[in-house]
Amino acid sequence: MELKKVEKGTESMFSDEDFFMMGRFIEENNPSLLDDPDRVKAEMEGLIQEIEKNLSEREEGYKEAISILLQGLNLLARLCGEQEYEIIGLGEDIPEEKEPENHLLKKKVAIYTTSEMVGKSMKKVFDNILDPGAVNYEFYQKVSLLLSDIISGKVCGIISVHQSTEGQFDVEGLLRHDLKNQSDWNYEKAQAYILPPCVNFGIFHDLQEIISVMYKMQNGKMMPEGEEENFKLTEALPHLKGHMLTPEKRLRVAVVDDILRELENMVTILNVWPNLACQPILQKDGSFTNPKGSDIILLDEGLAGGIKGEDVQKTLREEGFTGIIASSSGGGKPAWATYHFQAKARIDKNYATALEFVKFMNSLLEKI
Repeated sequence: MELKKVEKGTESMFSDEDFFMMGRFIEENNPSLLDDPDRVKAEMEGLIQEIEKNLSEREEGYKEAISILLQGLNLLARLCGEQEYEIIGLGEDIPEEKEPENHLLKKKVAIYTTSEMVGKSMKKVFDNILDPGAVNYEFYQKVSLLLSDIISGKVCGIISVHQSTEGQFDVEGLLRHDLKNQSDWNYEKAQAYILPPCVNFGIFHDLQEIISVMYKMQNGKMMPEGEEENFKLTEALPHLKGHMLTPEKRLRVAVVDDILRELENMVTILNVWPNLACQPILQKDGSFTNPKGSDIILLDEGLAGGIKGEDVQKTLREEGFTGIIASSSGGGKPAWATYHFQAKARIDKNYATALEFVKFMNSLLEKI
């Protein structure tokens, strides 16, 4: 190998910012360095020659050691206002580093939307502007097909593009809800299942942001959203209470669910609601407790013992109940429901979802 000066005008090994920081560090910590720069330069050049003489080029650390000395020589040269160096032959035997294969490209970003028109419009745009070699995507309208591909390991990320105006849509909650209802699955297994990163986009979607998230998912740079590490629902209650609409007269809200944690998520907030009485009903078998005297009922759809929320609300209406019955199902909005809050499973995970539940309840109270 041969050490030689680079031609004048050749770009420096160091950026101006890097050189400024290193130069200032040297001035502050070793101001005497430039008193005899030739001695320092001779020592580093001598060490390069010694390495060349005594070590094989293929020996571990050979190229790295010379590269370090070369950087030291060039820093010194730039400090002295001299031309920098290059070593001829240093990188000739270094094989070109191949880009690691992106195994995520074998998977796809799943885009879930309940609107066929929205899906078709987005697909038309994506098919024409996105590089098929950089991002792989597929649109879904059926949760069952999406779950099948997730369980088969074909999906690297999930984006929901929805048109819901009733609270925060939670595609992860929707998927876990439908997972627990599948054969050989239950609530605990569905909650423990590791889903790919999920991101929700509401109405009036920012297409540029959606595309950015797609690329991040395809390259494994998207973390699951939604959970706040230090979030505690009980500590957030004073903040949430400021958003609560106080009814003029005392009202009664019944919450019917067969999952204790999801029931507690809603009840924890309702218990501190001004001028509101909360009746939690944990339904664990085939029987049903009639929430008599309630003004609002939050009703899960898939209850224990095969009871359906659809049948419960029908019976309540036949018995003369005239109050509001809203769906709190973790799945899609049932056909019978006018009002639906779907993200109850995440109320205790982050402030945004807890606040959405408060806003949902406000919208129901305004109807009374």
